[in-house]
Amino acid sequence: MRYCQTEAEAVVRKHWSSVEAVAAALEQCSTLSAAEIEGYIAVGVAADALAQEKRRREEWTRLIERPLPSTVAWRR
Repeated sequence: MRYCQTEAEAVVRKHWSSVEAVAAALEQCSTLSAAEIEGYIAVGVAADALAQEKRRREEWTRLIERPLPSTVAWRR
């Protein structure tokens, strides 16, 4: 039972944006159809993808802006 709880928590953490999107919609409307839930899950997936892309670009920016190591003069 503990294993299942741990796995469920990992799934919820991994898809937290979708959980938040569905929860926000449920706060406004007390019921949602399956199609509406799928739409809100898609919103969460898109938000996760955008956040991941933003992190990737920030990492590349840091790498590009990092000073190059000093070059070693080749011996002749």
